[in-house]
Amino acid sequence: MIEQSTFQLQIVTPEKIAFSENVNYAIFPGADGDLGVLPHHAALLSELAIGAIAVTIGATKKVFAISGGFLEVRDNSATVVADTVEAASEIDVARAQKAQESAMHQAETGNDYDKKEAELRLKRSLNRLKIASSHS
Repeated sequence: MIEQSTFQLQIVTPEKIAFSENVNYAIFPGADGDLGVLPHHAALLSELAIGAIAVTIGATKKVFAISGGFLEVRDNSATVVADTVEAASEIDVARAQKAQESAMHQAETGNDYDKKEAELRLKRSLNRLKIASSHS
């Protein structure tokens, strides 16, 4: 049996290590488009956008909602540093819907600063809802 090639992926936030395993493939939401990473990928440092991280481990696929951050790839490992990360299976849909409603209200009633903040909150909540609905 031929052993599949893998690389170490670690996804961390200031509070926790959200994920740490050897994986076969991962797709990240780069600031300028999706980034696919395979084992032995060239060194890379990239900003990440609000979006989904899709990880393949053998026949298993795991998806995480991310609120942006940074990706570093080197020495057959990849590290994501993000403010927030949630596995698709752990997303609280009711809470994400409330966050969406709150952000929409703030965008309508707030000043320019509040509106910019509300737009980011809205993007994050919509991302969480999209990932939860498509990976449940």
